[in-house]
Amino acid sequence: MARDKRYSGSEALSRSFDDAGWIRVGPADEVSGALTVIDIPHSRVHEGEVFKAVFVDADLDSAAVANIRIVAPNTLVRCHVVFMVQSTLGLAWELYRDTTHTVGTGITSYNKEQNSSDSATMTVSHTASGGSDGTQIDAGAFGAKKTGGVDRGDEEWILEQNTVYLLKATSAVNDNKVVLSVLWYEVA
Repeated sequence: MARDKRYSGSEALSRSFDDAGWIRVGPADEVSGALTVIDIPHSRVHEGEVFKAVFVDADLDSAAVANIRIVAPNTLVRCHVVFMVQSTLGLAWELYRDTTHTVGTGITSYNKEQNSSDSATMTVSHTASGGSDGTQIDAGAFGAKKTGGVDRGDEEWILEQNTVYLLKATSAVNDNKVVLSVLWYEVA
């Protein structure tokens, strides 16, 4: 006799009995029977909790700086952030906390679940100026003067509540195209 135990909500994905009495864990591939799963960051996109903001400086000159200023909200929301720096030529980048630079031009952040009406609580702006950079907490460099690169920090940072951060890129040469990106999800 088949068990007819049913679960609802998240339990339905992790606990259900098939006709032979086996416990099935999650959805399975119809051909192989392999468990079908997605990772946590991917599931956050489905939940409408992932945001992205991008700043492009198409012509950064030698020793010139492109930056973005990030403000973690003063709420129970925690921002889990991954930074990405790209350039067509060489550059050095640095990440600071407790910057006193003033707000630059706001950057629109987009929810990666485009059907969601949720908006980010973290704010991002570019071309922040005045004040000090703050305390350096990470850095990197890539590319010779004639080559560029990408540094996508696979290291997630959980930003401190009510703290201001600065991602700064300094070009090694003239005519460097630089892209600074912030990808994050927010959870309370």
